[in-house]
Amino acid sequence: MAQERDQRMAMKSIYIMNGFLLTVHSCLFVFFLILNVNLMTYVNVVSVIFYAAGFLMLKAGRITSYILAVYFEIMIHMFLAVVSMGWDCGFQLYFICSIAIVFYADYFSVRLGHTHIQGAVLSIGCAATYFATYALTRSHPPFYAIDGRIMTAGHVINALVVFVFCTLFFRMLAHSALYYEVELAQQANYDKLTGLANRRHLLEYLKKEHEGKLLLEQWVAIMDIDDFKKVNDVYGHNCGDYVLQTIAGIISRYSGSFRTCRWGGEEFLVEGPCVPDGKPDYRLLENIRREVEQHQFLYEQQNLHLTITIGVAKYEDGMSLDEWIDAADKKLYKGKKSGKNRMVA
Repeated sequence: MAQERDQRMAMKSIYIMNGFLLTVHSCLFVFFLILNVNLMTYVNVVSVIFYAAGFLMLKAGRITSYILAVYFEIMIHMFLAVVSMGWDCGFQLYFICSIAIVFYADYFSVRLGHTHIQGAVLSIGCAATYFATYALTRSHPPFYAIDGRIMTAGHVINALVVFVFCTLFFRMLAHSALYYEVELAQQANYDKLTGLANRRHLLEYLKKEHEGKLLLEQWVAIMDIDDFKKVNDVYGHNCGDYVLQTIAGIISRYSGSFRTCRWGGEEFLVEGPCVPDGKPDYRLLENIRREVEQHQFLYEQQNLHLTITIGVAKYEDGMSLDEWIDAADKKLYKGKKSGKNRMVA
């Protein structure tokens, strides 16, 4: 599911890039048409057709071919624009911002499961074309004589477009980086199957609470699914996953007043504050146990009856975290030995 989201996000970004480039070349077509720069007018007709067709290439999944084609289109287009109108018009600035496009496209090519497009090599190509164009314009006059004021205006416009270009792409890269940081944090702190916090994440929280001496009047409970191994053995691991997800959902509905995690395998650990009388919230835990017992687990037309056993321990001053959790685990073991489907405190 997460991989599919990644791919949708990457494709959306590349579609945005293609749309932006199509818009830029449409504007350049009008610009060159007004100035009677016939060579670049025809070139931009081809470019507009190319980027319109780019949507079809992307839809067909030809990502690497598309990226390389865009790279060479920009190189050729900007080279011809500079030799046609001269260095002072500012089209060479696009060679510099093309480096941002190259690495942006390379990043999302990998996110989509395609090969690297050698962004470093292509960026060297941008620099080489930039300096080659500079040398050529110093030894040969431009193909078209353009009024100086128009050249200045063109340079300003091109600089603005390049700034917008770079801002857009770096913003999308920053957004993507933040998105994937959140995804990584989610993967690091939460159990993929149940959506609950994982053992490491809850233990980190409890360690901070313990160091701050904030665990007085707190309780911890370990819940274990009774005879869970039989579910996997008889109905398969997919059924086992369904059971874990369902019971995690039941526990989550009560989680407004406590924290919970998947402790491991078929075990869940919950931690919360004592009720006003200074005791663990036995009523809440009993409600969870009873709801699991009464729940109709229906998997592939098979009706399963499942129960959980719960061991509960209140934190006592001076306890270590291990001692506290071990106390709940011993109560759980006692409940298993005495018949299961019960809460032991």
